[in-house]
Amino acid sequence: MKLRFVAALAAAALLCFGAAPAEAKTWNLRFTGSDFEAHPSVANGLKPWFKDIEKATNGQVKIRYFNPNTIAGVNEVVSSLESGAIDMGTIDHARNAGRFPLHDVFVLPMLTGSSTAQGILGWRMLQESPLLQKEMATIKVLGYWGGGAMQVMTKDKPVKSLDDMKSLRIAALSKPIANAAAALGANPINIPVPDFYMALSRNTCDSALFSQLAAGSIKIQNMIKHVTLVSLIKDVRFIGINMDLWNSFPPEIQKAIESTCMSEEFAIRMSTAMDNADTVGHDLLASCGAQFYTLDPADHARWVAACAPLDQEWVEKVVKLGTDRKDAEALLKRVREQGAAITASLKK
Repeated sequence: MKLRFVAALAAAALLCFGAAPAEAKTWNLRFTGSDFEAHPSVANGLKPWFKDIEKATNGQVKIRYFNPNTIAGVNEVVSSLESGAIDMGTIDHARNAGRFPLHDVFVLPMLTGSSTAQGILGWRMLQESPLLQKEMATIKVLGYWGGGAMQVMTKDKPVKSLDDMKSLRIAALSKPIANAAAALGANPINIPVPDFYMALSRNTCDSALFSQLAAGSIKIQNMIKHVTLVSLIKDVRFIGINMDLWNSFPPEIQKAIESTCMSEEFAIRMSTAMDNADTVGHDLLASCGAQFYTLDPADHARWVAACAPLDQEWVEKVVKLGTDRKDAEALLKRVREQGAAITASLKK
């Protein structure tokens, strides 16, 4: 009888006051990429964004960053995202050779003048190109940003014109960069970034195509005496989330996350972190005695013309892989036009 009385009281309380509200579900997501936590893209870009997501979702989505090669190899971020081995990640295009052949259009030489211009270009083109959208269909893309601008850095011989590139033994960290160097008359040597210091100090190379922002991290600033600010190549990076995970989120959580990214403003925000770090790298190189040069318009045009055959190589490659030639040529033309227009608009 006593148990029945207690049960009745409990039932009456529920009727009067309602059931206790269910605790909101939370998600603790694992994020990795190709940069360490101290890198500007993480410290000044990704981590502040993670806080924005946590705030926008009222603490229901929290993201933890894992350094490269901890929960996924730097060359395995794409497959790990697709399988669900990781929840979110930065896809470094340069480390996924052959995986996104249409996106290789963004690593053609002389497209844009800054990381910010490159990030805007990537995001705009994704919005308007069904070809690029199809290539990213297995991952929910949350944003793009531009990688560091590759400048010509030399130990002894300044590069002030295209003629000065001839016969330079130049360190290049990826095939697209090496191809561009070869098109300009240099002798590229493919070298992993951690080996740049040794190659330069032992005179295996007399120059490097590298970003100012990262020069200090590999300790080459004291060897580099000349920097030609040509912004030869900039990679693109995308932020992705596992598609099944994304589809499992309630609509309000999806909208809250989207409100913090998936926009041109987000591309600018992330890419600006790279350009700001480039300025810091520039100042470091200058403090160590480096001299800086820019190309006059006529010589700049010569560099563009020298690299032009790489455009056609990209077209032939994607056509061979099944893309219609007219579509490939139209995409290339649009990327070139937009890259120039965005660069010009940012200089105003």
